[in-house]
Amino acid sequence: MKRVTFLSTVVITVLSLLLFFGCAVVVEPQPELLFQGTDCELHEEGVWPFTSGLGYIAYGPITLADTLSDLKVDFNLRVWDGDYKLELLFMTKANYDDFTSTFGTYSAYHYSLSATGTMTWNLTDILPGVYYFVIDNSNKGWEDTDFDFLDDIAIFDFKIYKMP
Repeated sequence: MKRVTFLSTVVITVLSLLLFFGCAVVVEPQPELLFQGTDCELHEEGVWPFTSGLGYIAYGPITLADTLSDLKVDFNLRVWDGDYKLELLFMTKANYDDFTSTFGTYSAYHYSLSATGTMTWNLTDILPGVYYFVIDNSNKGWEDTDFDFLDDIAIFDFKIYKMP
């Protein structure tokens, strides 16, 4: 009889502790992965014989439906031999349409990279809407290419997260 009472006491104590501490545990919300690219290769604008010759890669659409969103871009530039800066752009669909037009003017969140390595780009208070993430190795952005007739290739990986 004493054994059953002791076991009952232990079980009740353990369950009480689990209930007490279980309610005290805070589970942190995790970032949501929106887009990722691995082993991406981007050639310089207009260097023959590459067929696209655009000099940029666009990823999207990325739809943000919340009131305001915070994003984090983890970017690893593994290969870069250009003597100018590679650009990361985050822009609305309307600005992306302007960016891709021949002589469009546009507005964008902007970040320039001049060397290989891993970096984090934080974008805060992004309004709801449809967006595109662009890696630019052309003359459409803030930086001009070097016109040395050599193809300055960028090889990179990236992940875009929506932060909780």
